[in-house]
Amino acid sequence: RTLTGHMAPVTSVCFSLDGHTLASGSSDGTVLLWGLQQPLEK
Repeated sequence: RTLTGHMAPVTSVCFSLDGHTLASGSSDGTVLLWGLQQPLEK
């Protein structure tokens, strides 16, 4: 699936150790946390 939310290109990603959360950082200065077991952004 495609995760949307950043206003600029994503420059980094990191998965949590349990695999349930993804953190994404963007050149727009934001960091978003995504619940991978749910369709919505955390």
